[in-house]
Amino acid sequence: MLRAYGRVVTLLIAWMAVVVSMPTNAHAETIKVAFNSDWPPFSEGEGKRVNGLLVALTKYIIEQGTGDTMEAVGLPWARVQRDVQSGEIDAMVTFASDERRAYAWASEEVVFSLDSVAHVVQGSEAHDAIAANPTLETHRQFMHCAMIADNWTHQFLEGNDIPFDTSKDSLGCVRQIAEGRQEVYLHFADTTRFAVDQLRLGSKIIALPKVYASAPFRLLLSKNSTIDREFVSRFDEALAAMKADGRYDDVLAALRKLPSEIVISTLEWPPYTTADLPNGGATTEVVRRAFANAGIEIDVLFLPWKRAVAYAVDNRENVTGYFPGYHCSHSEDLLKSASIGMGPLALAERVDSPIVWGEVDDLVDLKVGTVIGYANTEAFDAMVADNRIRAIPSVNDAENLLKLAEGLLDAAVVDPFVMQHLLQTDPQLIPHAGEIRANEHLLDNKDLFLCLRDDARNRVMLSLFNQGLQSISFDDVWSETLNGANSAQ
Repeated sequence: MLRAYGRVVTLLIAWMAVVVSMPTNAHAETIKVAFNSDWPPFSEGEGKRVNGLLVALTKYIIEQGTGDTMEAVGLPWARVQRDVQSGEIDAMVTFASDERRAYAWASEEVVFSLDSVAHVVQGSEAHDAIAANPTLETHRQFMHCAMIADNWTHQFLEGNDIPFDTSKDSLGCVRQIAEGRQEVYLHFADTTRFAVDQLRLGSKIIALPKVYASAPFRLLLSKNSTIDREFVSRFDEALAAMKADGRYDDVLAALRKLPSEIVISTLEWPPYTTADLPNGGATTEVVRRAFANAGIEIDVLFLPWKRAVAYAVDNRENVTGYFPGYHCSHSEDLLKSASIGMGPLALAERVDSPIVWGEVDDLVDLKVGTVIGYANTEAFDAMVADNRIRAIPSVNDAENLLKLAEGLLDAAVVDPFVMQHLLQTDPQLIPHAGEIRANEHLLDNKDLFLCLRDDARNRVMLSLFNQGLQSISFDDVWSETLNGANSAQ
């Protein structure tokens, strides 16, 4: 479903991380806000995977404006309203009808206004009549379609004595118009265009230019929520400030410029990242799934590490960012994601000659293998620089481990996952699989990150990525990747 226009639409999940100080909120709360799980481009997706324009804007206003946290959840629209009414869900963003105001407090500020235009079959009687005279009087001559539970449209049509029948959703209304069962769909332009594209009716159904009304969508906080009504006042204050200083317009502009596909660079570092494993390695799959949760496809470019970083920093080959970095300080003005996993760092040892250590000082005078160009830990690298640890450099992990197995080293700095992979796949190391192992005491266990260039578009992209990470089980991805690697041998 999320292809072409639809895929671009789902990018709107992100909110713009503007360069302003985060508001201080001594009593920060988590606001649970529900959205229609089937109303693209404004909201789409079940549970935590919900995304869309309303999700993005609301999250931006709450988290960047009030200092609170928003938990978004996608549900069928009827359930959204029912759960907000009961207080199980704190809030929703929609038209503040009289019925909804009875059980929810509405914000004064409008979160988003939706323009309603007429959609008709090109060349139909309704098309000719409304195009020639786009008054409400003309509309009264034709049967309209309206979504079930679309209170704003129902009130507009009823208030203007315009006849209508209902359908489940926009797809249903567009089908009815196309099949001649109804004649006009007076509804929001973006939503209807998405439905028309999905049904491949772009050559048949057209939108006429006149805007009949704009539906103001407001934040509605349940009167049965545990969140105090004062939150609505803070929300209004934040949104008004954002509109006044231009941040509101900026975030909309940035959201609408997001691409449908991005290029990300990485290195050959199996089993984390490699073109030779299923899905490009475990960390590559984490990155891919995080973006896929928001409908973004990525093209992964495998390069030597220094080139992977340089391509992203210099925007070569349209590379947006790189991974996995232990940090994002390889250049100035880089954005760092939430953690995309952990990279443990251990000392490999021979089974018949284990090492016993607790602090880095215990490694003094040992011959420890390292890999040229790799950062280890600050304490370890400082002692190497002072010649207190005898570091024996190698060009890669495989050479390092082979030296250890042959007794040329006392220990070797290595990632245990990398070592396990090499012992299973490298022809020179396979015979030594039972001879070396990772010491149980880790040197470090570092977070890994995705790094993006710092610009307005990529700040949105980073928020998108971090949102997509939330529903991913790193353990499951690693298990699937390693099992796939083993079965491929």
